[in-house]
Amino acid sequence: MSRAVAAARLLAERHRERAEPRPEASLLNYAERPRAGDWSLRSALVRLAQPEPVRAAAVLELVRRCDGALHPFGRALERATVTCDRALLLDALAAGGGDDAPPPPAEPYPDTRMADLARLVRDTDTAGAADEIVTSYVDATDGDVAVGDEELEALPLLAVALELDSLAEALTAWADRGPRDPPLDVVDTTCRHVNARLDQLGVPHETGPPGPRGQSRG
Repeated sequence: MSRAVAAARLLAERHRERAEPRPEASLLNYAERPRAGDWSLRSALVRLAQPEPVRAAAVLELVRRCDGALHPFGRALERATVTCDRALLLDALAAGGGDDAPPPPAEPYPDTRMADLARLVRDTDTAGAADEIVTSYVDATDGDVAVGDEELEALPLLAVALELDSLAEALTAWADRGPRDPPLDVVDTTCRHVNARLDQLGVPHETGPPGPRGQSRG
């Protein structure tokens, strides 16, 4: 059995027990979730806009595109809330926890199970292994925990959200330190990757002025 298959099956086993949804902690809330110093991605973008308005606007457009594409899947994803792991890695999971049981999550929190599956896919080095993970995970679920079509449709969008979530960590850490030396390389690289991926997924660009959106700062 390959590492990818072993990890996928152990993840499915870990996900058999449901958890109560906590939307504020979810990957779907990556732009609003408070992080370092209670900064969120949105509030950090307000600080970034002072020296780098074009870059901040570019990130914000990608956030809106990703959020708009994910919104229709929110209820389907929330119905499958489990204990996820923000630090999930394929090798650690594939190693198991003994007696063919999955190891406990390193950074547990409640979220849609597809967030963890997206993390596992992200930690692979080939497209073939990624497909193997998804197929093995789906095959390892059954009955009332079977994976739905909407969950699988949302999976590539959650992978995009993970990239924006990583950017949020970098930007909020910078904002908490102070306004000097923003992580512009990280911003530019993320924008290129996310924009290309959203285009591949057929997510439309904004065609009009954005509506009012709240900005959080603790």
